Amino acid sequence: MFFKYCMLVVCLLSTCFVSAAENTVFQLTPAVCMVQNSDDVCQIKLNFEWEIETPANVCILRDQTPLKCWQDATNGNFSYKADVQFGTVYSLVNRKSGEKIATAKVKVQSSNSKFQRKRLRTPWSFF
Repeated sequence: MFFKYCMLVVCLLSTCFVSAAENTVFQLTPAVCMVQNSDDVCQIKLNFEWEIETPANVCILRDQTPLKCWQDATNGNFSYKADVQFGTVYSLVNRKSGEKIATAKVKVQSSNSKFQRKRLRTPWSFF
């Protein structure tokens, strides 16, 4: 029970996938990268942590490209320097079956947003 509460707190601070069926955890921090302009590339150091119940041969993939693989493992840690321009999805995949165990996403946000808030009142209104 304590483990579930700890995971809830950790998941609020990062991108996290927790499966109740197999007690699978796949965590990616940080989950958001800030850039000045929307077309800038974000250079970021990502930290992955994962844990599964049954030992397996697994890999972390970016799109279809393997970044790191483990053999007969139940958990692992991995750090990776990435250049991200758009939201990028990372997956924890079983190498033998090709099945996606979990996914996590890095979001890119710009500080110079093109969105502007619409005025609720006209500038000359007294009320």
